[in-house]
Amino acid sequence: MESQDALKFINDVLRENEKPVLDNVEECLFLGIWEGLEYQQIVAKLNLSNQYTRELGSKLFKKLKEELGILVSKKNFQNPIKHFYQEYSSNSLPIKTPTPNPIPSNNQNPFIPTTGRIENPEKLFGREQELTQIFELLNNSSSVAIIGEPAIGKSSFLYAVCQQSEKFLKIPRQNVFLDMNNIYDQEDFYFAICEKLDIPESKGYRFTRNLENKRVLLILDNVGKLNGTGFTRDVRDHLRGLAEGSNACLKLVVAANEPLKTLFKDSQSNGNTSPLENIFQQIDIFPWDETVIHDFITKHSLLYGEEMYILAETLVAFNDAKELKSIANLQLPIFPTSGLLRPHTWQTLNRFLRVIEDVKIINCSVSHVSRSSALNRVLGELTTILNTADTLPTAEKGLIIDIAENWRQQLLRIAGEVGEVVINKSVNNPYVIGDPVIGNLFIGREDIIRQLEELWLRGIQIQSVVIYGHRRMGKTSILRNAANSLDNQVKVADVNLLKLGDVTQGVGEVLMAISDEISQVVNIPTPNDDDLLKLPERTFNRYFEKVIKNLSGGLIIAIDEFEKIEDLIKEKKIPNNFMDLLRGLLQTSPQVAFAFAGLHTLDEMTADYFHPFFGSVINIRVGFLSPGATGQILANPAIEDFLLDYTPAALDKIYDLTHGQPYLVRLVGFHLVRLYNDFVFEQGKDRDHVFTVEDVETVVSKPEFFTRCSNYFNGVWGQAGENDNTQQIILRELAQNIEGLTVNELVELTGIDESQLNAALEILNRHDVIVENQSRWRIIVELFRRWVEKSHP
Repeated sequence: MESQDALKFINDVLRENEKPVLDNVEECLFLGIWEGLEYQQIVAKLNLSNQYTRELGSKLFKKLKEELGILVSKKNFQNPIKHFYQEYSSNSLPIKTPTPNPIPSNNQNPFIPTTGRIENPEKLFGREQELTQIFELLNNSSSVAIIGEPAIGKSSFLYAVCQQSEKFLKIPRQNVFLDMNNIYDQEDFYFAICEKLDIPESKGYRFTRNLENKRVLLILDNVGKLNGTGFTRDVRDHLRGLAEGSNACLKLVVAANEPLKTLFKDSQSNGNTSPLENIFQQIDIFPWDETVIHDFITKHSLLYGEEMYILAETLVAFNDAKELKSIANLQLPIFPTSGLLRPHTWQTLNRFLRVIEDVKIINCSVSHVSRSSALNRVLGELTTILNTADTLPTAEKGLIIDIAENWRQQLLRIAGEVGEVVINKSVNNPYVIGDPVIGNLFIGREDIIRQLEELWLRGIQIQSVVIYGHRRMGKTSILRNAANSLDNQVKVADVNLLKLGDVTQGVGEVLMAISDEISQVVNIPTPNDDDLLKLPERTFNRYFEKVIKNLSGGLIIAIDEFEKIEDLIKEKKIPNNFMDLLRGLLQTSPQVAFAFAGLHTLDEMTADYFHPFFGSVINIRVGFLSPGATGQILANPAIEDFLLDYTPAALDKIYDLTHGQPYLVRLVGFHLVRLYNDFVFEQGKDRDHVFTVEDVETVVSKPEFFTRCSNYFNGVWGQAGENDNTQQIILRELAQNIEGLTVNELVELTGIDESQLNAALEILNRHDVIVENQSRWRIIVELFRRWVEKSHP
């Protein structure tokens, strides 16, 4: 497509949509940018100032975005317009082609296939349950991956998430929706997000800094593009770093045709798993079943069929809700808003919606004032419905009066007992899965916190430590909560290296990240960014001298995901002697120390980059929770109004299955709460609020459970295969033998030399994967054993 053809196409589309076409200046800008001219070259043609021409360019980009939905930039101008041209050409009649006489509405085919995503929420059909699951996961601090075959409706579903996030997210987030097919490369990806958020164009750590005070829901369609030309693993590492934590600046919802662990195979070298895979909970989108297909045909085959179907469905649901509990838990479709056959009826149904919201307050609030006010509002709305019933069509008038009278009677009966509290709404899920646990929810690591207090508060010199353990053991949670127990005598600067993104400007970017976190806790402004990039070591050392001079108490520089340092050195992005620089900081003051958190101790790392710290750090192993701490996490999750409970046998069963692995413990609890909500509030059945052993076995037997925890299991499995497959061969055999195997039995079954076998057993034992009991080795976590048995027979 030539520049003049592209310009003609854009003006034709604007004209067809009754929008102003581009004026002469805009046309000149359009042609110049399309042809790759710099602004200085375009200025010569327009006879305008450089700055003013740039401002006009920004206005042109904004016009194309607002009028036509095309997201362009100076660096990525042609591709989005070409993509729009292809979509427009395949979805529309040819421009300027005379439109034939319309077929009468009563003969219109209601099943004309739609192409492209559906953006009208009233047209999205049959995905209500999946939408509920997504917001439940987002509100539980997880990111979500929507997986389904091509053309199954993932793009439409993503757009619905974007539209309804304001209504269903408990913590508001600013939406950023990107179709990755419109993104050219990694730089374009960052700049597109910056434009959507109205922040300065940036990438790498500067992007992290610009984002730190925002709360964003990043929605990525066709996320597989991140695996293509122009994108590296760094952007995925960066996204993970930004999305970790319950209060992370970023949460993600992405769509792909295949699971992320198979989509990003380049991330699986050296036993690694995809950084994106580890932070997502997967929602699978399947084809409609027979019931949904039947409902769809019924709604769309009649004149006003969709409206009348929703109306009938809503009235049936209202009429079936005979008690306040069922009224409060009504799950209703989205009401139509335009071209209505029954406008007065829909006004009345919207009054019922307000009644339902207030009934929820009556049922769940512990405030007498709130419940009393809600009761008064509800009775007022129902009285209005009854007094205006004469305006309703005869067909539904009698039913609506009956519904209003029944609801009114139910509310009058409880008018004198407004203070009673029962489980009458879906239980808020208190179990944080995947993200660091902060505050009252942080349970079971008191011994490690006490050890850190001794090392950091009660000695003459603050001691550096390595906090290590395999994935999802709670290392980051320990770092985040340690600062709260130090009574402000020692400050903790928490540096997560995954937030670095793609380091392109050398060690200065890493020191910039460390400076930012130190500045947050000591309130000393950071050095100038340009100075750090030009003279990184000298600038940082001068800054650190100022920090030490003004430091009252101690300072811990916590380096989370410290293995990233070795990656950066191997990629020649930072110098080999980087750890010497950090070690030199300790010599400036006895009140400064480091806390490294990761999967390994320093002497387990494959290179000698960490040699400067050998002998000067204390290793602190983060292992499994005790049975008591496991029960505390489950039965007393430190939130108000958690009215569910566990039998002692159920708590024992969960410990037997998880051995107190924190992530798995919370994941079992998360699925049990979902089991209760689904049974009681979605299926409308009664059940006891106390979980049993049978409930535990039910949730861990579902494929959905192992799909969710496979990310964690793949990480453990991958770590076991980092150097060779010896450890994985051992795990395969142990998974088939629940009672365990002796060394001699393992030698016979695997054919591995005994000395090599013992070395592998020692590593697996040190990483809390296996344990020896009465000379028999077995896998510690029963759920992991079941996963290996099924996934790697």
